[in-house]
Amino acid sequence: MEASLAQSASLAPDDRIQLHFALGKTYEDLGRYDEGFRHFQIANMEKRQFVAYDETRTLASMEMIRSTCTAAWMQEHAGAGERSSVPVFIVGMPRSGTTLVEQVLAAHPSVMAAGELALFEDIVERMRIESWANIGRAYIESVTKLAPSAARITDKTLSNVQCLGAIHLALPHARIVHVKRDPVDTCFSCYAQLFKNGQAFSYDLGELGRYYRAYDELMRHWRSLLPPGVMLEVRYEELIGDFERQARSIVKHCGLEWHDDCFAFYNAGRPVRTASAVQVRRPVYATSVGRGASYRAWLGPLLEALG
Repeated sequence: MEASLAQSASLAPDDRIQLHFALGKTYEDLGRYDEGFRHFQIANMEKRQFVAYDETRTLASMEMIRSTCTAAWMQEHAGAGERSSVPVFIVGMPRSGTTLVEQVLAAHPSVMAAGELALFEDIVERMRIESWANIGRAYIESVTKLAPSAARITDKTLSNVQCLGAIHLALPHARIVHVKRDPVDTCFSCYAQLFKNGQAFSYDLGELGRYYRAYDELMRHWRSLLPPGVMLEVRYEELIGDFERQARSIVKHCGLEWHDDCFAFYNAGRPVRTASAVQVRRPVYATSVGRGASYRAWLGPLLEALG
C-alpha cells in the first residue's frame, strides 16, 4: 500500500483516499498510532473536499425538531396512529453498535431484519402529515410486503433519530432501541471509516463533534417525551461486557420470547451492507472498547467540540 501511495500522481483521488484509510487501519492494527492517525487525517482532509455538508443547516434542523416536537405537541396528536406492533426501529450514531443489535434480533426466527429502509421519512414527506394513522398504515403496508409472516421487522435507518416523535405518533405500539457508545470511541470510529454513502459530517473532527453533541441533545429530548416502555437504551459497552443479559433485554423489549439462536447472531445468513459488515460476522469482542483513547493526543478539535 505504501508503494502504491508513492505513485500517488497516477492515482485517482478516490483510490488515494481509500489507500490512506486502509493504511490508517493497518498501522492501528500494528499499534503504530501516530502513523495511523496521520493517514486517517490525510484521508479525511481529502475526502472532505468532495463532500457537500452544510453544518449550519444540519444543526439548525435538529434544533428546530426539538423546538417543534414539544410535550404539548405530542400530547395534542397522541392516540391517532396505526396500532401495529410489527416495527422495531434501531437508532443511534454510525459505528455505535446498531448493526450488532440488528444482528441479535435478526437471528430470532420471528424477526425479519430489513436493514436501512429510509422509508418512514419519505412517507411523512409524501403524505405531509395528513393523518398519523394513514402514515403508520402506509409504513406497515410497505414493510410487511418484505416479510408477511414476520412478527417483528427491524428498520435500522440511522436518520430516524430525527423522526422518533413522529414515529411514536404514527406507530404508538412500535418499539425503539437506541444504541449508545462512548462519544470519543463513536466519533473516532466514524473518522476512521470511509462510508459508502452519507455521514457527510464525519470527515472533520470539529464538525463530527458538533454533530454528535446535537444528536445527543436530540436523544435527550426524545427520552423526556416518549412514554416509558417505548424506547430501550442499550449501552454498547454493556452489551459487549454482559452480552446474554443485554441481548435478552433487547428481545424482551421487542415483545418476543427468548430464542437461543440470538446467542449465535454472527451465523445469521442475511446480508449486511453497513460499515460493520465484517465485525458482525464473528462473536462478540471487546477490542473496540476504548479505541479512541489511543488517539486522544490528536483529537483536540473533536474533544473541544464535544465539550
